[in-house]
This record gives sequence, structure tokens and C-alpha cells, in this order.
Amino acid sequence: GRLRRLNLPPDLVPQCIATGREGVYLVTLVAGTSNVRVFTTTSSGFQTLVERTLTLPTALEAVPFAGVGADGRIWMGVRAPREDGSGSRMWGAAVIDPSNERVVYHRRGVDYATTGGLPMPDEVTGVTFDSAGNAWFAALTGAVRVEESQAIVFDETRGVRGDVVTDVAGGSGQMWIAAAEGLGTYADRRFDFIMPEIVASHRPVALAIDGDGHLWAGGRHGLLHFDGTTWSHLDAATGGLPLEDVRDVEIDGRDWVWLLGEDRIVVLTTE
Repeated sequence: GRLRRLNLPPDLVPQCIATGREGVYLVTLVAGTSNVRVFTTTSSGFQTLVERTLTLPTALEAVPFAGVGADGRIWMGVRAPREDGSGSRMWGAAVIDPSNERVVYHRRGVDYATTGGLPMPDEVTGVTFDSAGNAWFAALTGAVRVEESQAIVFDETRGVRGDVVTDVAGGSGQMWIAAAEGLGTYADRRFDFIMPEIVASHRPVALAIDGDGHLWAGGRHGLLHFDGTTWSHLDAATGGLPLEDVRDVEIDGRDWVWLLGEDRIVVLTTE
């Protein structure tokens, strides 16, 4: 019924959370190092799952997002200072396997034969997984699907309308793509960006799929819901939603919808 502050050791800096087969995963940085320590939930609280040192061209600065595949591997976006010292940027993704000491890096210019990593864009902003276990990333240059031995960038030349992709979500045999020029789906090796006017006019940027396979899509103009047949829209004026600008959407195990606004968190419950 209320938010509680989680007391962490003073040397740990919380970064992001994800869900997976062990429940909730909390990703933290060990202050002053390039070590990532990941915790999972138990009946008595959080316990350490794995800790690894990440090796980047410069010192690790942040882990803005993470996702956990069905096999238990933790995929995380990594940010570090630029080599010329002019600010920081994303350096692709690192993959941690709790059962293996080696960290695999997917980013621009890596060599698969020697590192196991795949070349892909560095500027990624989120990760999800399809029914085949492939990781999908939202990126400034399209949607990226990482398979066992190749990473494919879907941009305007491959059907994505607008190279900038802000979010990707999978459900009901298809992937949903929030791109610069609208919302689309990918299924049977083709993209479809033909959407009703209610969708085209709202341009959602954040996506989530609930347990029934329904899509929830948020953006600057509120929240869209699609039940497989009908689209509906909620905002402060028409649906009683106490925020307009939805920055992120997440669904928990109870199918409660969590919305991140500019200055608040709103939860839509099933009760």
C-alpha cells in the first residue's frame, strides 16, 4: 500500500530493474569500479546473484536498462565516457551469464570469431525478447534483432518507418515497434505500419504487453490500449489519467500497469 525505501550498502549505486525467471532483478554498480552486481528477490529480501567486471574502452559509468532472457542471461545496456572526454555515450550491450565467467559484448566493431560478440549499433535504449529467445533492441538507427550468430538492423531500408526506434515489445506472435514515424508490427518477416488514426496521431514511444497479450502504449499524449480488436485512449481529459506525458510503461505479474511520468509514478490496478 505504500512505497518503501530499499536500504542498499553505501558502496552500491542502483541502476535499473528487470524481471525474469528468478523474479525481480536489481542491477547495481560497485562505486569507484567497473563492477556490476546483480541481485534477485527471495522470500526474505534481495540476494546477490552474480558480480562481473565489465571491460569497456573507458570506465563504466552507468547501466541504463537491462533484460533477462528465458535462459537466465542478463542483457544490459552500458554507458561510458567518450574516449576524447567530451561527455558520455552508449557502448552497446553486455551479456552476463551467471554460470559463465566470460562477459560477451555486442557493439560496433567487435569480432565474433574471437570475442563471441556481434557487431551492432552502440546507441541502444532498451531490450526485450521474442518467442524464439532472440533479443531485440531499440536503437537510434532502427530495431536490432540479435540472434545466435548475427545481429540484424531493421531500418528504413528494411521496413521500419523512421530510423529512430524508442521501444520494442513482443507478444501474440509479433513484435511491436515504436518508431519515429509511427507504431508498427513485425510478423512473418514483414513490417506493417498501417495503423488507425487514433494511433497515428498519438505517436507512442513506450510499449508493454500484459498477460492477456494486450498492448499498452504511452507517449506525450497519454496512454493507448489495444485488446487485439479495439483501440482505446486514456489521458487527463478523457480517461481520468492523472498525467499526460507517459515516459515509460511496464506490466507486473499481477497485470498492473505502471506508468512513469515527468514527476510521478501512476499504477493502474485490476482491482
